[in-house]
Amino acid sequence: MSIRPLNPEKTKWQIDYYPTGRKGKRIRYTAFGSENEARLYESELRRARPENHGSLINPKVSSLISEYLDWVKLHRSPRTHQDVIYSLKFLIPHFGNLNLNAITRSSFEKYQAFRSPKNRACNKEICYFSAFINWCVDHNHCEPLAFKIKKLPYQAPIPSILTIDEVKRLILSSDDRIKGMILGMYEAGLRWKEVSNLKWNNVDLDNEIIVLKTTKGNRNRIVPLTPAFKTALKNAGTDKEVYVFVSPRSGGPYNNIKRALTSAAKKAGITKRVYPHLLRHSYATHILEAGGDLRTLQALLGHRDIKTTQIYTHMMTDHLKATMKKFSDYTGQKKKQEIVDK
Repeated sequence: MSIRPLNPEKTKWQIDYYPTGRKGKRIRYTAFGSENEARLYESELRRARPENHGSLINPKVSSLISEYLDWVKLHRSPRTHQDVIYSLKFLIPHFGNLNLNAITRSSFEKYQAFRSPKNRACNKEICYFSAFINWCVDHNHCEPLAFKIKKLPYQAPIPSILTIDEVKRLILSSDDRIKGMILGMYEAGLRWKEVSNLKWNNVDLDNEIIVLKTTKGNRNRIVPLTPAFKTALKNAGTDKEVYVFVSPRSGGPYNNIKRALTSAAKKAGITKRVYPHLLRHSYATHILEAGGDLRTLQALLGHRDIKTTQIYTHMMTDHLKATMKKFSDYTGQKKKQEIVDK
């Protein structure tokens, strides 16, 4: 293994690497930074050689992707399977030709530098790739990573939630076929997939509850019915069908209602971007504004970690601040007008 500069400034370095020893194939890597950083990368590659890891098989990343995708399809949700496939479009060009034990901290840092400033997407892709490495460890293809991968900084924007009046106008302006689903997301806090795939065997109208058995994270959840949502369920159809909300086009569950929601929002005079998950956000925020507590909201939403639920306290606070700013602006302008009139 050798290292040499590729430019006069000595900020770009070429590393000749022999994954299986001098008699094997040579691979050339390009490292950026100081000479010390390049030598650190070289030492990480050296430690990753197969002879330093017993008799573990050490294939290339690309050779295992097909098998891994088959496993994901069998053990994960269809949405996750599609997300992994999409993420691999970015991951494979960077990691595909690397042997598993040649993946170092620098490999991830180079990828993060390549994907920046798309920090959120990068964090998600690396999360999926870490899951792939864990799968490889379980199948004895490599050893666990000897380091932790630091996520890139990212602050999720706080969505502009709907007011109670806007929700009422949205429901009144909606097509009858989607009103029940809107109520499911707003009055029961259901995710889009939960409401679109809701089955009659999950609904208990007598006890006024829904029992969700295949929620995100595979955790059961009991959701109480409000009078409005209960009425919507009664009007949705009969329990002779499997799904509560049946698309007349496909005869199965709806794929999406984004276009119908956008049309209803426009008809209702709502200028905010309205999408399915915004109804769940609005539901959670309005519960807190009505005096609900975080632990109860966590149970209603089905969050594993209460930190996920705590985002709604920030949303509520921002909503209250925005309202007070409008009030201050209004009273300030009124006082100024009174002074002018005098």
